[in-house]
Amino acid sequence: MKIFRTKRVIYRIKTNEDGTLTVFREYTSTKNQGFWQKDGRQYPNAGLLISQAGGIEPFLAKCEDIEDVEKFVHDINAEKKAIRDAANAQREQQAQAEAASAKEAYDQVFCNDVTETTAETIYVLLRYLNTKNWGIWRLPKMTIGYACHQYDCDGRTATTIKLDRPIPYGDEMVSQFQFGAPRGHLEKYHAIR
Repeated sequence: MKIFRTKRVIYRIKTNEDGTLTVFREYTSTKNQGFWQKDGRQYPNAGLLISQAGGIEPFLAKCEDIEDVEKFVHDINAEKKAIRDAANAQREQQAQAEAASAKEAYDQVFCNDVTETTAETIYVLLRYLNTKNWGIWRLPKMTIGYACHQYDCDGRTATTIKLDRPIPYGDEMVSQFQFGAPRGHLEKYHAIR
């Protein structure tokens, strides 16, 4: 079977008895995952597709002969899935390592009944809280009262703190900090790193 591939569509090409071509959208690529899904509809604008390739002969020269298109597509999807699964596993492993590192730093800094409120201790606190769901937080006591909240910023977790009174941070006095928010989110808070 002759196929013609683009980034988004695998076309099946049928050569008619009169030498014309009929083109079918055999598979289309899903937008979010990039997997190929069966389509099978006849492509209504085959002439434009063929003329963009330079005519029938140049178009056919760019086509591939694939004996089992279904197996071919299955193999491509399996490879994409394996790559995606490996990337997800690596992200999960990195998240677990970050959470363990944040917990270790948190345990070292917040080992007393009351901890001094500084930019460094706030960073450790926010970094640790950002690895936890807000529903299981147990906030430690610090020398300045505070409230913490967690937000979903376009799929990324961000944690904020609002102090009862400001502390020195750089060249200014600041009472609101955030950790984890992407650019353009939670702009009234200072990003702490």
